[in-house]
Amino acid sequence: MRLRASVALKPSDYAWLALAVGITVYEAIAGDEELMTHGARRYMAAHPVLWRAVVLSTAAHLLSLLPSWADPFWRTHTAYMSIRSRAGGFSVRFGRKQSEPPAAHLSWGEPTYGPG
Repeated sequence: MRLRASVALKPSDYAWLALAVGITVYEAIAGDEELMTHGARRYMAAHPVLWRAVVLSTAAHLLSLLPSWADPFWRTHTAYMSIRSRAGGFSVRFGRKQSEPPAAHLSWGEPTYGPG
């Protein structure tokens, strides 16, 4: 008996794969003192409050811990979509047709971009 699973990747899956491959390749070819961790340490030393805010807001966004009004990534996305719609829709909406509404936000019931 042969089991076969098929997985349809969504555009966000490709983005995550590209991010993972890009980071892995960079870490493999970077010099000893230029790993991403070394950069993070430099940022922490130079701008400790800002760096912690960036890291914590990114983690909170990825874990869906923020309501959309407090999520800087969601706010950036909605601002972009607003500008784009006023400019006549100059790019592609990945994962859905122009006429399809966005899916509900996972944790707060508010809209989010792309299929759940």
